[in-house]
Amino acid sequence: MFLGYVVFLIVYFFILFIMLVGILIPVYSISCISPVDVLWDEYD
Repeated sequence: MFLGYVVFLIVYFFILFIMLVGILIPVYSISCISPVDVLWDEYD
């Protein structure tokens, strides 16, 4: 029972993390200074 609760928490935080990333990426894309673009330029 406890294990199922732990798995639920892990899945819950994982979904929450994905949602935050999905919200942050467009915000960074719209903003003038984009850390994501800087990182991608370094990798190219």
